[in-house]
Amino acid sequence: FYNPGVVFAPDYSGSLSADSLLLARQSDRGPLVNIPGARAEAIYVNSIIGGDIYLDEEATEYQFVKKAANGSVIHLAMHTLLDDRNPMYSMMVFALNNDDEDGLLKTYEVYNIPLNASMVVLSSCNTGTGHLQSGEGVISLARGFLYSGSPSVIMSLWEVDDKSGSEIVKSFYDYLKRGVTKSTALRKARKDYLKDSDQLRSHPYFWCTLVILGDDEPIYYPLRLWGIVAAFMIFLLLIYRYRDQIFKSS
Repeated sequence: FYNPGVVFAPDYSGSLSADSLLLARQSDRGPLVNIPGARAEAIYVNSIIGGDIYLDEEATEYQFVKKAANGSVIHLAMHTLLDDRNPMYSMMVFALNNDDEDGLLKTYEVYNIPLNASMVVLSSCNTGTGHLQSGEGVISLARGFLYSGSPSVIMSLWEVDDKSGSEIVKSFYDYLKRGVTKSTALRKARKDYLKDSDQLRSHPYFWCTLVILGDDEPIYYPLRLWGIVAAFMIFLLLIYRYRDQIFKSS
């Protein structure tokens, strides 16, 4: 079963100060604050790529494991808990509603989920951060998705600012839909963001965290290309249908 997109954006109960969050994210889940921009981003992305969207309490790890294998594009907008000492236990936090999974998708679990996606977007903090292992490279959540079958992963190198990150991701998908490569779409999205940014928000921290890991090929093709293909197919169909008349006249 082909699904053009699978999008997740859970919500979280409770609240934490920024300092407490930075401490808790290394070892314990703790209560997490909601990410308003992530939810709006997920809805926008779904309107662009189509497919299934899971928001709030429906955005569970169980649903992800169930649906991920059939998604052509997978978009995850949520919190990440980073384990600096053991990156195989870094995790993405889905809705914590006590379903058949614990809601914490760990790196080592990602390795066991077969993916057919052409692209996975990890719109979350530090998804490309991990431990540099000799002969292996950086062990991170992003690497797990690449290993599981996705040829391309959009990952973050540090914290993602909610507002600026959401703006760039939305623009990124807009350009992708036009048939450009992923790197071109990301470059254009950054330039659009910088046009309207003040001096503070033009700092690279706000717009440079997302990078592309793996394949850079387009995942959509412009309408004019589909028009050419359709015209060619119609041409072949007409030749096949009227082949007898064509051969007689010749």
